[in-house]
Amino acid sequence: MPDNKEKDINDIIAEAMKKRAERMQQGGGIAENTENTENTEKGEAKAMPQKEHLSPTDKRLMELERMMNGRRTSPRAEAPKPVAEEAKPAAEEAPKTERSPMTEEAKAAQIMGAINAQSEPQIEQKPQEPKDKAEEKGQGSKADTKPYDRPKAQPAPSRHTEDDDERYEHREHHGGKRQAKKKWTTKKKVLLVLLIILLIIMIAIAAVGIYIMTKLDKVNVVDRTYDNSIYDSIEIDPGEYVQPNGSSVPDSPDSVIDELQSQIDSNVQSSTPIRFSDDVLNILLIGTDARTHDYRGRSDSMILVSINKETKQIVMTSIMRDIYIMIPGIGYSKLNHSYAWGGADLLIQTIESNFKIRIDKFVQVDFLSFESVIDAVGGVDMYINAAEMETLKDVIPNNHGEGMYHLNGKQALRFARIRYVGNADFERTQRQRRVLQEILKKAQDLSIFELNDLLDTMLPLLTTDMSKGEMLDLIMHSVSYLGYERVEQRVPADGMWWSVWVDGMDCLGIDFNDSIKKMQGVIYGD
Repeated sequence: MPDNKEKDINDIIAEAMKKRAERMQQGGGIAENTENTENTEKGEAKAMPQKEHLSPTDKRLMELERMMNGRRTSPRAEAPKPVAEEAKPAAEEAPKTERSPMTEEAKAAQIMGAINAQSEPQIEQKPQEPKDKAEEKGQGSKADTKPYDRPKAQPAPSRHTEDDDERYEHREHHGGKRQAKKKWTTKKKVLLVLLIILLIIMIAIAAVGIYIMTKLDKVNVVDRTYDNSIYDSIEIDPGEYVQPNGSSVPDSPDSVIDELQSQIDSNVQSSTPIRFSDDVLNILLIGTDARTHDYRGRSDSMILVSINKETKQIVMTSIMRDIYIMIPGIGYSKLNHSYAWGGADLLIQTIESNFKIRIDKFVQVDFLSFESVIDAVGGVDMYINAAEMETLKDVIPNNHGEGMYHLNGKQALRFARIRYVGNADFERTQRQRRVLQEILKKAQDLSIFELNDLLDTMLPLLTTDMSKGEMLDLIMHSVSYLGYERVEQRVPADGMWWSVWVDGMDCLGIDFNDSIKKMQGVIYGD
């Protein structure tokens, strides 16, 4: 066993000497050419340097070699065990608390480690460049670079192509379109709702229009001159020639009649223009006394309805039927005779020429129609005084004298035609206006179905020169027209007329200048 240890030490020393020679050759101390280096690798002997030129390690090695030569007992030694295996068991067997003395083998291993450390070539350390420069060059060792200072891994080379750009732009384009489409969809929904509402309104208006036009087809629409043939003679009511007590009255003095006719001629022939306004619609309501449909009759009632859009008023002007005037183409006579002579056309010409006011349209209804209209609205409520009730006993048998009564069509017609009670024809026209206003009032309170029945009853009884379009426009604005202020007047007004008998007829002589001024002032808002 001692021989083996000595052999191990000798091998260690030989190996150390070999490495020492290699180190010295690399440093340029002993070997001067390649041949000496190869001899060193083969283990040949080399000339030892002088002692004074040895390093401390070399000196120690030489002392160790000399010591070992003195203790060598056998020329051969056992194969050495690895130093690590010799040292490891020793270290494992040694107690943790006590430190064993270093053996000669351990010392040799320590010396061998020192020799190996010196025999390894020394790498020249270059001065470290500043961090900025190293980053610029993209160099630097991993040892002197901190983990967080190391550059991040670069992504793989992009395979992006122009086709990708086109696809990206395509996606962006269509994506924007989709977004715009969403916004447009919202707008489209709102627009669609508005269009649907507008469509419903239009359909409702169209339905109402069709309904009204269907109703208007029942109206007798005629030209103003449809029945303007001039009769050779007319039937005169005998009551126009006698007093209420049946006695006849002689004509007024010729001087009175001549003076009245002179005023009429002066008024008709004057250069005063016929007045009109685009803001005023004048509709003449004509109630005739025809008892049958084949008899023209006379204009027993004449009410000029003026709708003034500027003053927001509806003016109802009752024109007395007994006014003594000039009938164009006929001569001097009562106003109501003009209708009997030439129909609505001649009546309108007579009013326009004598009162200097334009008549835009007319609506005519006879007494038979008047009864049916009142029955269609359910009758009218009227206050009847004692004198009026005396003339109505035969149509209102179970009466209680003076008071409020609900009248049907026949009773209301008799009430409106009372002539010889009170102020004769003046109160008669007033009663007619009262009945007409009551009809309008009752019509406003009717239900849709009742109003439909009223139209079915009333419209076929009307004759007018208004077109269907004009009637439709009037109906469409009727809601606003019904909110207008209602004003009444009568021509002639109090203090502007006198009674005159001409050709056995009771007539009214009027002051045309004052009457025209007052009449136009109220209608046009002067």
